[in-house]
Amino acid sequence: PSEETGRIFCMGFNSDPDKLRLLALPRIDYILDTADEKTIKLRQMLKDKAGDRKTILYAPTFRNNDTVRLEELCNAIDFERYLLVVSPHPLDIDNYRGAASCQDMDNLIIDSATDSFSWIKACDIIITDYSALGIEALVTEKPIYYDVYDVDTYIEEVGLNINVLEDMPNCTSRDAAELMDMVSKEYNYTEFRAFKNKYITADINNCTQKLAEFAVGLCVQSR
Repeated sequence: PSEETGRIFCMGFNSDPDKLRLLALPRIDYILDTADEKTIKLRQMLKDKAGDRKTILYAPTFRNNDTVRLEELCNAIDFERYLLVVSPHPLDIDNYRGAASCQDMDNLIIDSATDSFSWIKACDIIITDYSALGIEALVTEKPIYYDVYDVDTYIEEVGLNINVLEDMPNCTSRDAAELMDMVSKEYNYTEFRAFKNKYITADINNCTQKLAEFAVGLCVQSR
């Protein structure tokens, strides 16, 4: 979290900013721990399947049963250079248009059994959209891109607190082919770090311990 995300939450919950405490989620500890057995196994599996290719994780947000446009992304990817891993939102598993044709190419893994945060640690590049994962994954310092093909509809029907088209214009596109052209070029870490510094300012070390200590402190105060 950061002062900016805190401002957004205070507006959403009509809360006093003086009552806000910026503490990172415990799962940040898990994302930063890349030496666990699960991640090691995933990386080895990807190495065996991808060879010298880079691995791309596509982890879109929940779309309330709207079909996820996977075929367009598959058609835009150069599979001689990349292997694609798709981590569906748990509530959207059956809504992947074009999944069958992509599977025929033998260059795609669609995995709903493994959590997205494990795939974040295992893959080289991350593509998401409006998911909170697109903020949490910033701690990995891996290249992150945003595929926002339905952004206008999403803004109208759901709404956005963070507009990546404005914050990350060189890493965001409505068009899959344009997005993959961005992926093929040198990553814009200047833009990345400005984005990260805007939305992550809390200490991301020992997040679970800090949150536990804060909760225990509140319990002691309430006695």
